[in-house]
Amino acid sequence: MGHGLTYQQYRTYESNFNSEILNMIPTWGQPASDMLLSSTQNNPIPQTPIGRLSVINGNEIGAYLQKVKEYETAQAFSSPLTQDKGWMKNVIHVVGSSDEQLGTMLTDYMNKYKSIISDTLFGANVHTFNKSSTNPVEQLGDSQIPALFKEGISMLLYFGHSSSTALAFNLEDPRNYANAGKYPVMVMLGCNAGNFFNYNAGRFSAFTTISENYMFTPQRGSVAYFASTHLGIVHYLDIYNTRTYTSIGNTEYGKTLGEQIIESIKQVYNLTTTDDYYARFHVEENTLHGDPAIRINAQPKPDYVIEDPFVRILPFSQPLPPHHPVELLHL
Repeated sequence: MGHGLTYQQYRTYESNFNSEILNMIPTWGQPASDMLLSSTQNNPIPQTPIGRLSVINGNEIGAYLQKVKEYETAQAFSSPLTQDKGWMKNVIHVVGSSDEQLGTMLTDYMNKYKSIISDTLFGANVHTFNKSSTNPVEQLGDSQIPALFKEGISMLLYFGHSSSTALAFNLEDPRNYANAGKYPVMVMLGCNAGNFFNYNAGRFSAFTTISENYMFTPQRGSVAYFASTHLGIVHYLDIYNTRTYTSIGNTEYGKTLGEQIIESIKQVYNLTTTDDYYARFHVEENTLHGDPAIRINAQPKPDYVIEDPFVRILPFSQPLPPHHPVELLHL
């Protein structure tokens, strides 16, 4: 727990007393890599799940702790009703590109991720939003995304142009979304979306990055934010996220987010090997902002719901349709 600076940033501003507060927990290398803090010299795979809270005071820790408590309380709450638990199946996919060719490629990737996360175990209800104009930032043109946040979502995946302070799709301000107690895990595929390792004196009066804003705004935003601290190459981002989604929705379903990320890293290297420079820097630069011990909303048993609106009673004299004595809604 603590804000960090890269070595170069710290040395540049070390004469300023604020640098000690902004560098409570240094990161590894340039670009920043928290993953390497948990790796060994001969093995780039983290030896233990690792995440960071980029905080500078106790109030920010308290705000995040309260969100984790609310998050885990919602998971522990048992109910057979769709209105209580159905939101945990909601996943948002956002494509942020004004280039038609790139937008088509990213949409194809998103369709692949949708098929993975919608499959048997997670059974996600995926809502996809695409950037439709050539403006640098696509403004929200309707109320769908705010409404989904209010209803509740488990994950938000963004794939497109990004920086630490802006996205090509206007999602920057979590205060626009009333989602108290229903906090998603955010996976951001782009450049610098997870970089909060720069010296910025404005951090003492405001959250200066999207990641910190979503994580530490009370009763709003997200419970985890997974993104790169530097550049991203589309093909390698796809390799990484395909393994991450497979881990979350299949092979490591129900395990902690930190365990799922380590498994996805292993599978990236199984495909590319650790000698692949581009694979290495994508893996090393991705930072988990949040507690690696949280679990994305998962169910220990098959999660079917039988409610009055979904039950049909046929006359006794009429034979029942084979295999369909009642209608079952799979969330």
